[in-house]
Amino acid sequence: YLSKGAFVIRGEREYLRNVKTDVAIGPYKIEEGLYVPMCGPQKSVEENCEDYMTLRPGHQKKSDIAKKINRKFKEYNLDLDYIVRSLPPGKSEMAE
Repeated sequence: YLSKGAFVIRGEREYLRNVKTDVAIGPYKIEEGLYVPMCGPQKSVEENCEDYMTLRPGHQKKSDIAKKINRKFKEYNLDLDYIVRSLPPGKSEMAE
């Protein structure tokens, strides 16, 4: 007997191993002199951005990573708030 709202899960667990969790971020050109951060799979960012860097899950806060990204892409004049919003949730670290 199960109480109201309870559920049973049957079967074997299936773990996903060796899944690539890296993402890339780079400045995406909207018009001449106007760039916004683009974050996504490395292949997509590579095709659409002039420069990029790779991130992976880690132990650094989003704000610290965003500041490092902003320093690296200083010539593109990216807004720090937009960088933070475009990053994946959770903590990260630089892969390169």
